[in-house]
Formats: sequence, structure tokens, C-alpha cells
Amino acid sequence: MTLQPFVWPVMLRVQGRTVVVIGDNPSVWDRATTLVHYGARVRVIFTGERPAPPLPTIQTGRMDVHFRPFQPADLDDAWLVVTTLGPGPENGRIYREARARRVLCYAMDDPEHSDLILPAVARCGPITITVSTAGASPYMAQVLRDRLATAITERDRRLVEFLGKIRSTVSARIPEFSARRRLYRAVVASDIPDLLMTGRERDAWQRLHDLIAHFAHGEARHAAHG
Repeated sequence: MTLQPFVWPVMLRVQGRTVVVIGDNPSVWDRATTLVHYGARVRVIFTGERPAPPLPTIQTGRMDVHFRPFQPADLDDAWLVVTTLGPGPENGRIYREARARRVLCYAMDDPEHSDLILPAVARCGPITITVSTAGASPYMAQVLRDRLATAITERDRRLVEFLGKIRSTVSARIPEFSARRRLYRAVVASDIPDLLMTGRERDAWQRLHDLIAHFAHGEARHAAHG
């Protein structure tokens, strides 16, 4: 297997976009339901023997399922295609058709026919941990992911959710980027995480406004003496 160290780690926004999932095994449903969860419009092309009912429960109108061989026209309005077929000539054909249409392609266990690598993923609320071994060992990526995931606490989750809520307020009050970084550093080091852990979000907001006032005053004074 050729390793792929020169990849740019990014997270794709699939909401509202058409993703085609192709395969002949249960992995199709895992990939498809995950993509539906993230807001994609999913078209499944199941090329194997039709599975016995019941099919996975899906959101109405978000997954279009076809039991037939892949057709190039399946990619005409797609943004991404995912194949779980495994290495082989059919993956090569799908990849070539995707490239011709400028459609991103991910082929499971087939990096030669993939535009991206799917890392091992762990999620805790808004926090996402991803680990990649550049194709060397997906198993070790999972081991390392699980090890790192234990470092994320409920305190971290609540603080990240709070930081997401305050971004617009902070940006409006503290327009200078470096000043905002100092403010966020102060928020993390303050008693705000403790207030959030005890359910005192109103007090956390008041503490935030005190910090904003302090930083805003400091920046105004700095500008006046600049």
C-alpha cells in the first residue's frame, strides 16, 4: 500500500449536498446513515444482493436507495461519492467517472482511487478528535483515537459549547484579533468553567461581560496612548 503523508487535514461540510454511496455490503448503510446525520442528501447504489428487510431506519426524503449496478449518470449532480466496494476495477471506473465530473471520491481501503482519507473519529458534543496514520494502520488510528478521547472531559465539552455561544458577542465588542485571543485565554483560565459545571450559566455570562469590559477598556487606553 502506498502511504499518503502529504494530505491536508480538513473537515468537509456536506449539509445540503448530494453524496452518492456505492457498495454491496453492510458498510454502505453505516456510511449513508452517518452522512444523513450530517445533513447530506444521500443516494445509495446497492450493487449486491438485496438485503432482507428491515432496511436501516432513515429520515424521509434524505436517502434515495437504488438496488442496481452503478451508472455514470448517478454522479451527475453529486458533490462526493463514497464507495465501499474495496479495491478492484469497479472502483477504478467510479473514480475515473468522478474525476471527469470534478466530483470528490472516497474509496474505502483503496487510497489509489481516493481524493481523501477518512480518519478515525471520536466526538464529544462539539469536540471532534480525528487520528490518521496516512494509511499505514487504520487499526492503530482507532487505538490512538480511543486513547486521546479519554482526555476530553465534560468540563471541556461545556466550555466549548459556551465559547461557541459567545463568539458573536466577543467579536462585536473586541474587534482586534490579538485582543480576542487574550480574552479567550482569560476566559479559559477564569472561574467560568467552574460556573458552567455547576449549572450557573447566567453567572458565567456576567463574568464574561466583566472580562469584556476590562479588555475593551484596556484596548481603548492602549489606542489613546498609541
